[in-house]
Amino acid sequence: MAALPCYYFLIRGILDPKEKTEQSMATWVLWGILDALTLWSVREQEGNWPILALYVLGNISVSIALLYTRQFSWTSFENFIVFLVLGCLVFRHFGGPIWLTGAGTTAVALATLPQIRDSWIKPNPETVSIWWGFTIANVLSFLGGKDWSIEERLYPGVCVVLCLTLVIANKRHKKNPGI
Repeated sequence: MAALPCYYFLIRGILDPKEKTEQSMATWVLWGILDALTLWSVREQEGNWPILALYVLGNISVSIALLYTRQFSWTSFENFIVFLVLGCLVFRHFGGPIWLTGAGTTAVALATLPQIRDSWIKPNPETVSIWWGFTIANVLSFLGGKDWSIEERLYPGVCVVLCLTLVIANKRHKKNPGI
């Protein structure tokens, strides 16, 4: 539930013409698809799934807001990421739900690369508190795992690292390219 305010403030920033919060449509669409697949595999294993369910709904909402404001771009970099994501998902066919959890989490990390790239090139300090919020939500989900297993800890643990990376990328000043 800690992620709910993050989605609210992010969507508000996207829709508000004064704030003009920019996000990578490719990242949000890929996150939505991958989170849904990972949700499916974690639920199938009776693992730590609530944050994934919230993320699926949030990703859909952010994607709709981005479509509404016509924030859509797709480059060869996004094509490359989709290719890597599809490669990760092949594991589901061969390994079952635990492999999908690992592959889906890896694919989410890869799908974050366009957002990290965009945030690095054009930092948006207004989103730092949002990414901190997502970091906290993932830390809480990580700590809420029932045991130290892939289905309980992998996804939120990886997302902590990804969200902290987005905090750093958006905190960076454009005048200082080295952080």
